Amino acid sequence: METTIPAPHEGYFGPPYGSHEQWQNRAYNIVEEHLGKEDFERRLAKQFQDGYNTPTWLSGLKLSWKSTKIRNLFGLDSIKGNGSFTYHSSVGGAGFAVLSENLNIPENDFFKPGKVFPIRMRHANLFTDDDASCDFRLASLKFADEDGGGPLDLIFSTGRMPLFYNLAELEKLDGALGKQEDGFRKWLFERPINYWAAVDGMRRAPTSYSSQVYYNHFTYHMTFSDESTELVRFRLVPAADVSESGLLNEQQQKQAWVRERHSDIGNRESYLSEEYESQVEKHGAVRWILQVQLHDVTELSGYNPCELWDPVTHPWRNVADVFVTGILPAQFTDKMDFNIDNRPDILSFPEAKSVFDFKSANKALQIMYECHQTRMQRRQVLQDPEEKVSSYVITLESGQQSRSGTLSSVQVTLQGKTRRTGRHTLSNVYLTSGLHVHLVKDRSIGNLIAIQVDIRHRLSSDWYLNRLLVTCLERNETYVFPCFAWFTDDNKTMVLRPDPAVSLPQMEQYTKLAVVRKWELQKKKEQYRWADSKTVVKTQVEGHNEDNLPGRIAVKEMKHLPRDAQIPEERIKHFWHNLNAGFLNLQLGRLASLISEWKHTDDFKTMVNRLLEKTDTMDYVMEHWTEDKEFGRQMLDGTYPTLIRRLASLPPNFVVPDDALVGVLDRGRTLGEEIQEGTIFMVEYPDLQTVLRYPDRYVAEATCLLYVRSDGALVPIAIRLQQSSDSHELIWTPNDSPMDWLCAKIWVKCAHYQYHQIVGRMMCRLMLEPIAVALNRCLSVAHPVYQLLQSHLKTAIGINVMDRQVFGAGYNEFLAIADGGHIALLKKTYKKFTFKILNLPLDLETRGVDDPAVLPNYHYRDDALALWQVIRQFVEKMISLFYHCDSDVAGDEEIQAWIDECHSKGFLNWEENIDHGFPDKISSLEELSEILTSVIFTATGQYAALNYSQYDYNTFAPNMPSTMNRPPPKEKGVVTMKSIVEMLPTRRQTAFSIAVAYAMSRHEGGEVLLGNYPEYSFTEPGPRKAVDNFQGDLKKLSSAIHVRNRKLAVPYRTLLPEKIPHFIAI
Repeated sequence: METTIPAPHEGYFGPPYGSHEQWQNRAYNIVEEHLGKEDFERRLAKQFQDGYNTPTWLSGLKLSWKSTKIRNLFGLDSIKGNGSFTYHSSVGGAGFAVLSENLNIPENDFFKPGKVFPIRMRHANLFTDDDASCDFRLASLKFADEDGGGPLDLIFSTGRMPLFYNLAELEKLDGALGKQEDGFRKWLFERPINYWAAVDGMRRAPTSYSSQVYYNHFTYHMTFSDESTELVRFRLVPAADVSESGLLNEQQQKQAWVRERHSDIGNRESYLSEEYESQVEKHGAVRWILQVQLHDVTELSGYNPCELWDPVTHPWRNVADVFVTGILPAQFTDKMDFNIDNRPDILSFPEAKSVFDFKSANKALQIMYECHQTRMQRRQVLQDPEEKVSSYVITLESGQQSRSGTLSSVQVTLQGKTRRTGRHTLSNVYLTSGLHVHLVKDRSIGNLIAIQVDIRHRLSSDWYLNRLLVTCLERNETYVFPCFAWFTDDNKTMVLRPDPAVSLPQMEQYTKLAVVRKWELQKKKEQYRWADSKTVVKTQVEGHNEDNLPGRIAVKEMKHLPRDAQIPEERIKHFWHNLNAGFLNLQLGRLASLISEWKHTDDFKTMVNRLLEKTDTMDYVMEHWTEDKEFGRQMLDGTYPTLIRRLASLPPNFVVPDDALVGVLDRGRTLGEEIQEGTIFMVEYPDLQTVLRYPDRYVAEATCLLYVRSDGALVPIAIRLQQSSDSHELIWTPNDSPMDWLCAKIWVKCAHYQYHQIVGRMMCRLMLEPIAVALNRCLSVAHPVYQLLQSHLKTAIGINVMDRQVFGAGYNEFLAIADGGHIALLKKTYKKFTFKILNLPLDLETRGVDDPAVLPNYHYRDDALALWQVIRQFVEKMISLFYHCDSDVAGDEEIQAWIDECHSKGFLNWEENIDHGFPDKISSLEELSEILTSVIFTATGQYAALNYSQYDYNTFAPNMPSTMNRPPPKEKGVVTMKSIVEMLPTRRQTAFSIAVAYAMSRHEGGEVLLGNYPEYSFTEPGPRKAVDNFQGDLKKLSSAIHVRNRKLAVPYRTLLPEKIPHFIAI
């Protein structure tokens, strides 16, 4: 049966991509004229016939033998001329490949939308060292910034098809080339396709490597995620709108076998390399587009590399933007190893059955390129006498952190605007903390725009680098490259910018740095992964997980966090030291071991006076804790001052008869009238009865109404201890017996304690984690917002991971809510959370507590608002230095990605579609300022207000009991001092509660205080002045608070700026 052989299709044998439309490949006309029409048509019809032959049982052996033979023949050719000297006629570059966000190819495990790869690229001529000769131009692309290896190497050539379609044809080509010009001429006319491929691919004296279209003539199998397979071919096209240069004109096509340069061309032999470097200098990068064609695997003709796939039915699809941003030194360019065996698992070569099989063309191409590369690597490159050499003094400053030295090999590569140096190994010895000075020599590369630092582990050894200084001795210029980050197994390479190094992504001066940002963020997204419903952290109680809480990192243990997000060991040790000190220094261990229990509330006071170092606030609390006025004061300025809200109407079934409040409301109005006047406030603690509690420990779902008296004092007036539909539920008032009323207030304080520890403190920490995760994933370290927020959020992720690891290890000793119950309570609270709660002015307004005339003596509010305004003013000034208008915010792709991830990943609810009020995009400076101010205030002032007063208020257990050991009374008139004491925490519970309050309230030695930004964050005059003004405003606020405090019986010091840490401490 006769085999049908497809003929070339004129429709896609037209002009090459981007060429002048008038250019035509006239090879077939030339061959027909030379052979005659009849002979031409005969050869045309049969030129691919052997590719369709059925292989025999000997075909495989012959294929193996021929492969070895041809490789040896080419190998001999490649070393001809070994020892000759030549100026460099190839050019190498480094940069990045950025995969398309909208990849139009099936899903697979390698080509992922938006993924960024460091790359190396080399351009060269196939046969000669003269750029003006008639030759094929090659482009080799490596998906790694390495001399060898890497996940994928692609080798391209000018021309839409190779000079052969199987291994047998390569052997013929090799024989023809060995006979010089006459042999090549004879070979060209042997098959029409030979001449066509030569004319289509050869370029004579092209103006630039960057104006060519390069085709990867290999035909791959690509396997997709759904296990389907297609044939694929790649090509590389210029991103610029250019026409291919060097295409052979009609006269040159008629003598395609002539490859020497024309005598009238005066360019240097290496002029293409020089021109390519000028393109990088002019445009910041040479940019290419990597494209792919897909084809059905069932068609045999699809494997023939000399059969073009119709671009209409098999369109070229964009895969990646490729940026060459730096030119490599000549001595490194030829030594690079591009190997087509470097390819991901999704790409494979179809197995050839014989030397005639179209599939054997891949083997033929591999042999040809390997031998070409061997020739390049063997030649000796002369140093250009015009190239200057510079000496660079490189100083490494290692950090002082624990175990921050390294045994790794440290390598650096300097990057100028156009050129870059080779990779220099600075140290193979242990780098301790401190300064390490090295001298390297390399070609002069002009002004430095970046430096790449790599570590090569000999042993697993993390290294913390503060900064790196480079001094060019010839230019007498010094560049400072801040780093202040850890090198680890997961982060072995960093590209550092010279100080100052802050800019918006759309305002990057250099293409290289713009693409580096994408590459950095890709690495960060791999390190900082969001937890999802499948990876939520389980608590110690089976069945309880952290679904429906703010988004968090997908890490369960501190040691698995990125090193920069881990809480330093010394900080953790300091916390546990404080906790232990609470037992040792305060003799709490002895207290916890005592068997006898309390007899009277005065026993607690005696214990505090004997064991604890008291503050003036503690003394005041112990003297006045039973008073209604002190109860109200603590709701305003105590441990959890953000719960209170003005009452618009009584809660359902909260029935308070008017006679129950006789003499309590001192203006002579009814409760309803006082509510209308805005003098009634409320604190409530819902859901405490429905969450898991420890056996024999109790807490009430209390609700407490408070009243602003005519003298301005806030006092409690009615308490309900259970959330119930029963309208006859007991309501406790000041008109009850003193013991009844005291007991009711203690139950409120116990509920307050649970809410403070779980909802107040923990929720405050939880809200910052998604913001920090998204910050690291979406904002480059060079982004001004990253620099502004990072130091405030440096512990936000690690603290929450630690909370999830160890919560319950200490709290289970004294808290009423059990481990697992705290998660349930957090989930119930988060369901009602909206982001405006973190916006202080909006929160105060929402709670109805923003007016000092309505609610006086609310010193938390007054100080917090003043602090908010200072922070807001600083934020507005800082961002105005980088954003000049609202459109700059809208056009900032990094800030928009951060906002979107906070919205969609950070503040979400997996089980219910609840909008927590975080926007999905922002478009103005006002919106950005509000969000940044909210974040900074929450991480600093708000957390300080919720954390550092515990020692003052929680050490005297009757004032703020951590649990109740008896159920609440169900009738009035039965409470005694004895029954109250029996309800209160035991000695052991008290001891643990005091120890935690002591540890939590301690300010660390050398603690970084609010406004003290790291020295590397803002170094330019404008930002530095803004920071200085911020610090000055904080001092003014501190002075005002001190003046006010001198008039108070109980000074409110919690929001003194000198007592507010710059970030959340443990």
